[in-house]
This record gives sequence, C-alpha cells and structure tokens, in this order.
Amino acid sequence: MKALLIDDERLARNELRRLLAVAPDITIVGEAGHTVQARELMATLNPDLLFLDVQMPGETGVEFLATLEPPVPHVIFTTAYDEFAVKAFELNALDYLLKPVDPARLALTLDKLRDRANPGAGAASPLPRASRPSTRSSSARATAAGLSKSAPSASSKARATTPAFTSTTPNPSSSVPSTRWKRASTPRPSSAPTAAR
Repeated sequence: MKALLIDDERLARNELRRLLAVAPDITIVGEAGHTVQARELMATLNPDLLFLDVQMPGETGVEFLATLEPPVPHVIFTTAYDEFAVKAFELNALDYLLKPVDPARLALTLDKLRDRANPGAGAASPLPRASRPSTRSSSARATAAGLSKSAPSASSKARATTPAFTSTTPNPSSSVPSTRWKRASTPRPSSAPTAAR
C-alpha cells in the first residue's frame, strides 16, 4: 500500500517513517510539509493512504481532507490535537492517532486499514498483520469479554456496605428532603460489579 506522509514537522515525519518500517505492506512513496505540496504529490504518486497532521501552515489537515475529490485515499490523522477528532471521523478518517504515536496503537490502526482495504478477506488477507505485543493481560481481556467469574472487587464490596442515609424530620408538604440526616441501620443493596476498562 502506497503511503504519503503529510506533516509540517520533519522530525514527526521521520518518527512515523521509523514506526512504519516494521510494516512491509506499507511503502512510503513521499513526504509533504504542507497541503499545497501534498496536492502536487497526490496527483503524481496516487497514494492509497495518507498520514495527515492537523495543524500545518496555510490549510489544516481537516480542511485539506474536506476538499479532496473522490476517490479519497484512506486517511489516518497523526496529531497532537485531540479536539479535531470528531470532525476527522465525520470526514471518514480511518483513525486519529495522538502524537507521540504509540507503536501498539499504530499496529491496531494498520490492522483496521488491512481489514478495510480487503473486506471479507479476514485471516486469508494477502497483507500480513503487524506483529505487536499484547497491551492487555489475559485476565483483562477475559473481563472485557465478560468471561471473568472472579469475586467482586474491593471497591464494589465497599459500595455494597456503605450505609444509606435517611431523613429524621420528614416534611410532608415539601418534595425536598430535610437537611438533617442519620445513618440507616441497613446497608444499601449491592450493585453488579462493572467490567474493568
């Protein structure tokens, strides 16, 4: 897959180039420091993928993407600004990575790209999956999948035994509870523990 790096910071482009070196199916065909240069390179290189910064001189990456005519390459934003993510996804960006780009997060994004580039190919995809270390333990994956049968956590036990409070001076003419409170003699019912994130 041919990729074009568009970022006004040379060091950021170099770092992204270094991170992408482990993905043999991604070939960096060019780099642009601003959107005018990017348009020129896109016309001659016809990339399949853009790694696009948001804040650049002249035109922002979001403005640039909004003006591209179909067919638009896959776009992965790489930026230090999280406030543009919603707009980027409204413009069908594949992903939005915050700088400094985490290698494991980039690997997940590249897997998403491979799935989108080869719909229905699944495990038989001709593009190899990036090897990456697992970012969660097996117990965290089991918990997230709802498979954990472990005992409730200490925090859920604390919630279950925290005493409730009741008013000592009810006011039948007001829907606002009284400000004088005492501890109730029975604990609140426990709520179901939530899965760890």
